[in-house]
Amino acid sequence: MTQATYIPNVTQTKAQAFAFFQGALAAAASTNAGPTPPPETWPGMLWVDTAAKALRMRNDANSGWVEIGSFASGAFVPAGVTRLSEAQATDATGTAFGALSGTLLKAAVAAFSPPAGWHPYDMVATGDSATGVFYDFATEGTSQYLEAPTFEPGYDYMIRLDGLLPINPGVLRGQFWVPEPGVWTNGFDLTSAVQARVPLGGRIRIPDPLRPRPIGIVSTDYIYDQTGSVGLSATIALGGAARRTSRVRLVLISGGSNYGTFGGGRASLYRRREYIAD
Repeated sequence: MTQATYIPNVTQTKAQAFAFFQGALAAAASTNAGPTPPPETWPGMLWVDTAAKALRMRNDANSGWVEIGSFASGAFVPAGVTRLSEAQATDATGTAFGALSGTLLKAAVAAFSPPAGWHPYDMVATGDSATGVFYDFATEGTSQYLEAPTFEPGYDYMIRLDGLLPINPGVLRGQFWVPEPGVWTNGFDLTSAVQARVPLGGRIRIPDPLRPRPIGIVSTDYIYDQTGSVGLSATIALGGAARRTSRVRLVLISGGSNYGTFGGGRASLYRRREYIAD
């Protein structure tokens, strides 16, 4: 216990005064640490509660203690700060404030910050209201298929996931429409196993999909959940050198060939001019 009186006694001897100042300085240096409150309290006084592993401050009326935070876990955790979910962290219209883990912050930055040169697929002029969103749970509700708009020639494309919420466990799979012979591919897994109701964020790149050649999709560590990267490296050939794709859709495969459901978040389509030819 490192607590002491802060009220000097003018009748003390030099030795007693020296002991008083030693005690007061030790108490101040330890932030009045002890398992019980300091015997004397002042408005704004700080107290390290060693019993509860908490930092407390006396209120301005000197009538009670306000908990500032806890250090029970070995790290300081501020009191009253909500821990944001992936969906909250990547919601551009959200009003929630709180703490972010390093993993969530990385996912949020990746989701909100497309690489230079990318823009929403529906943007007509710089600064217009285009968002590129093609699925938004807030307006469309649950869905089994998230189908992106039809591609146009001369562009690379990228899908951005913002807090996409799988209702079922499984894997995120991409399926591609091949105009010749006019079929959807069986699909290619873009992630390792994802957990139910754990939001996903990140990016999926689709380079020059309308060039007649095998299509490559790059998802290397661009897809995250709260545990870290769940993305897979993938270069996908559609079955022939002259193949191309004009559409892509995302599905959740949950057990065999069964489709799961998306129940939250958004998916947006970005594009940029294709300027590197094979």
